[in-house]
Parts: sequence; C-alpha cells; structure tokens
Amino acid sequence: MAWASMAAFSLSESFPLVVLSTFLYGFALGPLFPGALLVAEEKLAPEPLDGRAAGFTVACAALGEMLLPLLTGLCFDWDHASFGPVQLAICSSSLLIFAGV
Repeated sequence: MAWASMAAFSLSESFPLVVLSTFLYGFALGPLFPGALLVAEEKLAPEPLDGRAAGFTVACAALGEMLLPLLTGLCFDWDHASFGPVQLAICSSSLLIFAGV
C-alpha cells in the first residue's frame, strides 16, 4: 500500500489525491517498526530476541529515521519536482531489501 500511494503521489497533480495518498502512505508505514521486530525474532528462530538484538534494531531504525528525511529534504531543495520520484525510489528499494531478507 505504501508503494501504491507513493506512485499515486508522484504521478498526480490533483490536490485531493495528493492528500489521500499522503495519508495512505503514513497509514501503511505505521506497523513497520513492530513488524521489523517480528521479522528479526523470526530470523533468530531458535533463540528469543534478547535486549541486545532489539537495541540494535532500534538503533538501525533511528539511523534510518534520521537519514531518510535529510536525504529527502536535500533532494526536494535541489529540485522540487524530484520529491515524488525520489520517495517512490526509496519505497521501492525498501521493498526489494525487505523481500530479499
């Protein structure tokens, strides 16, 4: 749903569709953090997720939360029309990385 809403955002010129796709994008990203903890626990199948592994997951999430808005802002400052396609590329690469895990 996040990828589809970013595609609609980047291809649309209609204000109501942009608002709706922004809402759907945020709604789709809501369960990502708990989902990442569940995937980490599933990948460590015989062992439970201990505090160190959970802390590493939280640290990586915080790093992404810091870097992605910075990169998005720099791209938007560089070229306003690149905001939608850059977000679509980030969303697509995240999907490929997650699918590869």
